Amino acid sequence: MKTFLLVGNYGVGNFGDEALRHYFQTHYEEVRFQIVSARPQAGEYARFPSGLRSLLSFGWIKTLMALRRSEGMVFGGGTLFTDTESTFACVVWGMHALMAWLCGKRTFLAFQGIGPTHSLLATAITRRVVRSSAVIIVRDSASYERVQKMGREAVISTDPVLALIQKEGKTDAPHVLVAIPRQNSDDIFKETVQEWRDRRQCSHVHILSLQPRDKKEQRFCKNLAQQMGQKASIHPIATVEELCSSVAGAAVVVAERYHGALVARFLERETVIVSKREGDKLASLEGTCMEEWDDLLMAGEVALLEALGIE
Repeated sequence: MKTFLLVGNYGVGNFGDEALRHYFQTHYEEVRFQIVSARPQAGEYARFPSGLRSLLSFGWIKTLMALRRSEGMVFGGGTLFTDTESTFACVVWGMHALMAWLCGKRTFLAFQGIGPTHSLLATAITRRVVRSSAVIIVRDSASYERVQKMGREAVISTDPVLALIQKEGKTDAPHVLVAIPRQNSDDIFKETVQEWRDRRQCSHVHILSLQPRDKKEQRFCKNLAQQMGQKASIHPIATVEELCSSVAGAAVVVAERYHGALVARFLERETVIVSKREGDKLASLEGTCMEEWDDLLMAGEVALLEALGIE
């Protein structure tokens, strides 16, 4: 069995990233993925250093040894190479690609959102990683166009978290509005929730926290619940099943998280997307065709297995 390092934004308590980790661990019996995490558990590996503290922790030495023994590095899902929220994110993932290159290992971009990037540094790192990857599988058409502009071809797929969703058992709750904020949501999100609550005459507001351990998200959710009144409640979400059951019957879903909006659209709920920045990963959902997800996912999985040399 071939072994690859699986790199993503794992270990930070974010629902979407943990769902992606679960997908890769459960859908590829032919591959052994060794997880690289921000907070490694037993059998996992620390990220490569991107600052003095992580450099001096020396946990990355075991990761380097694992990389040298592996067949290569897979960037597994998410939108890693973008500076929509921070240029530092591209530096972190660019460091991992650099270590793979220094060890003579190939990199694989699997089910990625690519860009947008705005700073010169983030753009340069992203272009370098894209151009040097053995295969590029993207989850939306906007990423596909960006990859083409960098001189590479890509396989258009979809977000593999959809493979974890069960559509059965929906119960309509026309009086419920579901709000899915981020830890850095602001007054625009609150105003949008209030607007759609009034428009759909929803008596209840269910606030879903997809990163419930984050203190900033905790504060925002509590503040939003207070603003919405007595019939507002906060629901920590840890699994795909919990997310699906929470949004399946809602009258409307207001989402500022990618996977929250993705699942709501897939379950055919009216979905209001609040983007942080024009052209970001949430905006890319507007052009996603939910009816074709099965074929798109299969195309991505086949391309990945072929690139990994798995027959």
